[in-house]
Amino acid sequence: MIRLPHAHKIILLLIIIFCQPLYSQMITTVTHIDNTLPDLEPTPYTYNFDYPIHSDILTNVPTKPSLSKRYQTSLFGPRYKTTSGSNTTTYDFHQGEDISGDFTYGGKTYTTDTTLILPDSSNIAREYCMCDGVVDNVIDGTNAAMNLIETGRSVRIKCNEQFNGNTHNPAWENIYIAYRHLSKIVVALGDSIRKGDSIGWMGNSGYTTNIHLHLSLQRKIGYSFENIHPMRIFSPTAITHLHQPLQTAYIEHIHSWTDSAAFRISIPRTQMCIKRIRVRYSNIIDYTFDFESVSMDNNRDNHNLIPGLSVLAYNLNRAASAYSRFNATSAAMPVFYPASPNRNLADGIFPITNSSPYNDQQVVATFDLIVRSLPLNFDYNNVLIDISDIYGNVVSTSNITTEINKPIASPQISIFPNPFKTTTTLKLDAEMSDAQLRLYSIYGQSVKETTPNNPILLSRDNLPAGIYLLRVAKEDQTLITKKIIIED
Repeated sequence: MIRLPHAHKIILLLIIIFCQPLYSQMITTVTHIDNTLPDLEPTPYTYNFDYPIHSDILTNVPTKPSLSKRYQTSLFGPRYKTTSGSNTTTYDFHQGEDISGDFTYGGKTYTTDTTLILPDSSNIAREYCMCDGVVDNVIDGTNAAMNLIETGRSVRIKCNEQFNGNTHNPAWENIYIAYRHLSKIVVALGDSIRKGDSIGWMGNSGYTTNIHLHLSLQRKIGYSFENIHPMRIFSPTAITHLHQPLQTAYIEHIHSWTDSAAFRISIPRTQMCIKRIRVRYSNIIDYTFDFESVSMDNNRDNHNLIPGLSVLAYNLNRAASAYSRFNATSAAMPVFYPASPNRNLADGIFPITNSSPYNDQQVVATFDLIVRSLPLNFDYNNVLIDISDIYGNVVSTSNITTEINKPIASPQISIFPNPFKTTTTLKLDAEMSDAQLRLYSIYGQSVKETTPNNPILLSRDNLPAGIYLLRVAKEDQTLITKKIIIED
């Protein structure tokens, strides 16, 4: 491999971007609901939890993210990790959700800036118990001892509540919530605790340098604990500016080789509840990257854990765009990342570009999928990709509707007004008398059904305000999906 100074790599990278043939193409996607997927979080949401960090952003919707206007700062799942204070970058699997310590609440500013932190920790955030329960585990000690432990100071709570309705098979039983990297703990092992009680103060003990809360959601299997998706215990309707079910995703084909292909996936900022990515090609390959299953594997930090499929995460966008974060962190990017400037030029370099959606702050996470063992002369249009969340919502490449029959040509539909309060009009560009129109809630429940006349006057009736999914289908194939918003 040719090694060049970083400035020369940037020049070559620009030449590659503008001179090599462009193979990338954004792929049309459709959205549907699959209630047959395993271990879904039942809806509607019935938990009675507090928030672990009390912040103004929970109720105040920011016009755009900033360092003081965000809540979650990392995803549960694959992560591109940059070690603070060094030029070291690695791929690893993050087993929790990080929550920011930079925010305002009740007229007070909290900070993670160690130059501004007062000796009495009055501007360090407190962490609050999310549930009624008992303190099940405490890890505490001197600062020196805690910095030798990955989790640092931590507390685990066994909640009285069980996983939603015990519908999982086998039943998951009691919910366990762990709080990591604390600077001070104010509870003891065996204490009874109530929702909203203080557990301690946010910190940076353990294997971290940044002050934050690492929140882990766990289930107990025998004598062991397994980390699962923390967004299971956050309401998908209470803080929709921070957390919603999966509704859309951007899927781009970025390159094909002889028997492999690369795709780039981007997820909107509010839809951080991804659980599974599945990739198929005819009856030849069928790969599934299940975030919770990977989390339970001791080799989860191996980017080749799933034979034939790599899921490579880029730096979480936080308060910036994917493009700007890529520029800031690409210098030491490992060569197995398609966007890495350190790759062999003969293999191709496919950077994150200054274009939509990568230059939009509303996109929070970007992944590259490397799909291997494809047949020679494969057609990337026939690579079928499913992205699904913890509720069973699925975003798929458009040809996922059937693997046997050709997809039916999709008509177009206009909806006006949208959002609406009482009625809205739907117009199709073709007669679809033998099709079926159905309106779903964000929980996947069918709330309205009709045969598409043209035009269609859709009445609100008694539906509550919120986000709904409109689906037009024919012969069990999804033709159109559109988001409809009802306002009060």
